[in-house]
Amino acid sequence: MSSDSGGQAGAPIERKDLLEYFRKPTQSGRLDGCGRCVGVEYELLPVDPATGRAVLFAPADGPGVEAAFLGLLEDPKYQPAEGPLPPTTLQRGRASINLEPGGQTEVSGSPFRSLGEVEEELRAILAELAESARQRGFVYHSHAMQPVSFSGEIELVPKRRYRIMAEHLARHGGRRYRDMMTRTASVQASYDFTGEADAGRKMRLAMLAAPVAAALFANSPIEAGRESGLMSVRTAIWRETDEARCGLVPAALDGEWSWERYVEHALDVPSILVRAADGGVASAQGRTFRDLLEHGIDGRRAEMADWELHLSTIFTEARIKRVLEVRSSDAPPPGAEMAMPALWAGLFYHPASLEGGLELLSPFRAELPEMFHAAARHGLRGRTPGGTQLAGLARDLVALARAGLARLANPGGQGRPPYSPGLAAVEPGEERYLAPLEEWVARGRSPAEDALETFREGGVQALVEKARVR
Repeated sequence: MSSDSGGQAGAPIERKDLLEYFRKPTQSGRLDGCGRCVGVEYELLPVDPATGRAVLFAPADGPGVEAAFLGLLEDPKYQPAEGPLPPTTLQRGRASINLEPGGQTEVSGSPFRSLGEVEEELRAILAELAESARQRGFVYHSHAMQPVSFSGEIELVPKRRYRIMAEHLARHGGRRYRDMMTRTASVQASYDFTGEADAGRKMRLAMLAAPVAAALFANSPIEAGRESGLMSVRTAIWRETDEARCGLVPAALDGEWSWERYVEHALDVPSILVRAADGGVASAQGRTFRDLLEHGIDGRRAEMADWELHLSTIFTEARIKRVLEVRSSDAPPPGAEMAMPALWAGLFYHPASLEGGLELLSPFRAELPEMFHAAARHGLRGRTPGGTQLAGLARDLVALARAGLARLANPGGQGRPPYSPGLAAVEPGEERYLAPLEEWVARGRSPAEDALETFREGGVQALVEKARVR
C-alpha cells in the first residue's frame, strides 16, 4: 500500500480525464518508458522465531518492526520517502520498502526489463531486511498468514491511511477485514500493456487464471497455532472482504473490453480516501467516485490525486493503474520468490502464450467462484465443479509460461505453444524461475502441503525456521 501522502493538488478533472489516465501509459508502456517491464511487490510477516507470534510495530518491552525498519537508514542506500516523520516508507533507488497495516513489510521493487535484474535487487533488499530484523531479535517469515497471533493482538501501524481504511472496512469489509489488514501476506507483480485491447486480454487472463494461481501458490494452512483445514487461509479471507472492491472485474470477463467499461466499474466502487487539505489523506465517507466527480469534495472538485487514491484501494484479483497488477498469490516459500513474476511475464509478454492461456481457461468462466473455494480449501488437489483438476490447469498454464519465456529469449521461434504438458525441453534461461512451480504441479501439491508436514513434525518453530527469510 502507499504512504499517507494524498498527492499533489491539481486541476479539477472530468470523466474524459479518467479515460486519458489509462490511455496515456500506452503511448510508451510505463510512464518511465520501460515498455515491457516486470515489477514485484513481496510482503513479509515479522514473527518471533521461537513462538511464531507477530512482532508488534513498537512494543513496550523491546525493539519491534519500527526499529528494524528505521534501522535500514543506517545504510546510505536507504532514504526516507516524502511525508510525515518518522517515515513508514523508505526509498532504495527506485525501489521502496513500506510498512503495511499490521507491520507486514513490503518490498516494492523497481521495474526492470529482465527477471534477473528483478531478482538481484529483491534478494539484496531481503538480505538487508533479514539482517536488520536479526539484530532486533526477530525474523521475517515468508508465509501468507500470521501463524499464531490473532488480529486483536496486532496493533495497526500508525498511519492515517490505515486508520481510515479500518474504519471503512469495519462497516463494509466483512467479518475478517481486520485479518486481511494485519495477518496476511502476498506476492504481487506488475506489467505493462501496449494499448486498450492488450490491457483487456491481459486482464481477462488474470481474472480467469486467478483461482488457478491461488491454488498453485497456496501457502497459508496454519492459523492460530493449528491446522486451519484450508490450504490458503489468505485466499478465503480475501473472498470474504468487501465484495464491492475485491474479487473479479466483470468488465474484463463479460462483453467487450474497453477503457470506458473499466472506468464505469471503478466509478461505482465506494471510495475510501481523498486528498486532504494538508496534503495527506482524508476519509471519502464511502461515497462512490462517481458521486465525488459529480458533486465535489468538501467544496472543491475532484482532482487526479483523488482518482489515484481511489484506484489504490480497489483490491480486485488484478487491477490497472499505470500498469496492470496481478494480486492472486500467497507469499511463497523462500527460494520461490521469482516464480510468480516469471509466470505472468511468460504469459503476458508472449502473445501466443497469452492467447493459449485464454483458450485454456475461457471454458471455465462460469465456474470461477467455485474454483476459488476449491483452491482455498484444497490447493492444487481441488477440482472445478465439472471435475477438472486444478493441478492439471496449473500444469498447462506453467507450460505456456515456460514456452513464452523461452521464445521471448529466442524471438526467432515461431508458432503457437500448445497448452499441454508435452512441450519440448528448452535451454535454461529466465524460465528457470518456473522450476518451483513445475515441481509443485508435477507432484500435484501446493507449497501449503509441505508447510503442513513441517508443522506436524516440529510445530510452529519449525514452520517459522523453514519459511524464514535469509
